[in-house]
Amino acid sequence: MKNWAENAKLDKRKNDILGSIKNVGVATFQHLRINFGIDTVKPDQRVKEILEKEFNLKLSSEKAILAVEEIAHITGFKVIEIDQIFVKYASGYY
Repeated sequence: MKNWAENAKLDKRKNDILGSIKNVGVATFQHLRINFGIDTVKPDQRVKEILEKEFNLKLSSEKAILAVEEIAHITGFKVIEIDQIFVKYASGYY
């Protein structure tokens, strides 16, 4: 599964062995990749809420991934760290 996660491409998700399963959307696809050790973001409701509320960015899931990757690059944090910060912040843990 680690090999799958490393080689899975979001833009080819619909043809992917897991991405092609009914009801497996972008967030689930990314969540699976995270579970197998990939430094990425799950663009769920919480992440997208923070991007909109704090950065004035109303984005699709695909563009939200790119935005979080850029924030990680600028800040020096891992992408998954930004994901977790956003999720906790949106959930009221801060």
